[in-house]
Amino acid sequence: MKKYLIQLIGENIDIEDLSDGLRASKWKIIKDSESYYLTSEILNSKSETNEIMSTAKEFIDIINGSAKVIHRNHKRVTTGSLTTIDENGNKSVDVFISASIESRSRLRATLTLVNDENIENRPTTIENWIDKAFLHKPIRDALYFFNELTWWNLYKIYEIIKFDVGGGNKIYKYQEKNKIKHFTQTSQSREAIGDSARHATEIYKAPKKPLTLNEAHTIIRILFENWINNAN
Repeated sequence: MKKYLIQLIGENIDIEDLSDGLRASKWKIIKDSESYYLTSEILNSKSETNEIMSTAKEFIDIINGSAKVIHRNHKRVTTGSLTTIDENGNKSVDVFISASIESRSRLRATLTLVNDENIENRPTTIENWIDKAFLHKPIRDALYFFNELTWWNLYKIYEIIKFDVGGGNKIYKYQEKNKIKHFTQTSQSREAIGDSARHATEIYKAPKKPLTLNEAHTIIRILFENWINNAN
């Protein structure tokens, strides 16, 4: 069977965010002397280049969104070249995209667990979210919009979750009512956040203390986490 490697384009720290989230998955991120690559039995089971690349892109969108929930300053990682390795070990490169990379750093915590030999085989939080995303389109859509932190995208995530739980006041089961109201009032008001607002007219007044984009992300992140953790 042929093996496919999808080059990952992005800053090392952001690719490592993705790699840290994969422990028991069929998806793996590997590194050689020059690049990081995404590989999976799922990709190896396909034969058409378009299908391989579209499947990889969908996965990268999901895991990028998951990393953005956890690391607010995570930057999007994209797919680059497709390397095919045939049954004899011969390599061919089908696609190539170049990108300039800047250096960043992030403090990473380390956790030591004692007397737990099975920890390496336990799915991470991100892997649990990935599994749910492939089962439920609303989760997949929400994670897609987490790829880029904007007021519009945060509001779309809010709308996806509100629709999924049945509308009305049911969303307050997953986030405090006053925080949801603060978010919607800020995000809809041009007076509060300028041209990033959902509406241009002045009928949507700003709250006394408009949220910052990072504060809004925190509200929607908690809403999302409570919602997805209750999904089967």
